[in-house]
Amino acid sequence: MQSRSIPTFRRIGGWRASLALLLIAALALAACNDEAPVVVRAPDGAVASESTLPAATPIPDDIDDGLELPDDSDPISFDYVQLVMVTAGGELAIGALVADTIRRRTRGLMFREELPDYTGMIFAFPVETRSPFWNQDSPMDLEIAFLDAEGVVQEILLLRGNDPTLVTPETRYLFAVEMPAGWWLENGAAVGTRFVIPAGVVGLAE
Repeated sequence: MQSRSIPTFRRIGGWRASLALLLIAALALAACNDEAPVVVRAPDGAVASESTLPAATPIPDDIDDGLELPDDSDPISFDYVQLVMVTAGGELAIGALVADTIRRRTRGLMFREELPDYTGMIFAFPVETRSPFWNQDSPMDLEIAFLDAEGVVQEILLLRGNDPTLVTPETRYLFAVEMPAGWWLENGAAVGTRFVIPAGVVGLAE
């Protein structure tokens, strides 16, 4: 039987050791400075492979210019992310305030007279639901798209400004995206349109 040589290692001393340590330190520093890959929600809820989805952007300075908060209402802070809408015509990025807790979902877009262009709100729920929406204390006419766990639009419904009427989708959903009325049609979105949702957008039962 042919024998196989076993490689041996010897201690590196003197200037060779110093050079090796400097090389290791440089590689470690370079790795720390690399941007972390952006991940997206996979259909089964697991983390998907690396994606080119843009990272969350800072909240625009004018995001609250149209907010007229009554004196008896406490301000609520929202996180802000960038969503990517995939249509037959290509991809379109929009900014979205994140309503991921009961308190944030209840406030929604109340008291907002307007929003910056290509900006809306994403509602995230802990489980799929058919919970209704209303537009009380929301001056804007809105259209709400109901998305399944994969981010695919199942239904789009109209919410009239300051209308307390409950609007209930026919299908269950995990996410909902509100945009000013007419925006969906103007930008080529419809039932079947898919959103790429950052993995950090998760509905909380609080």
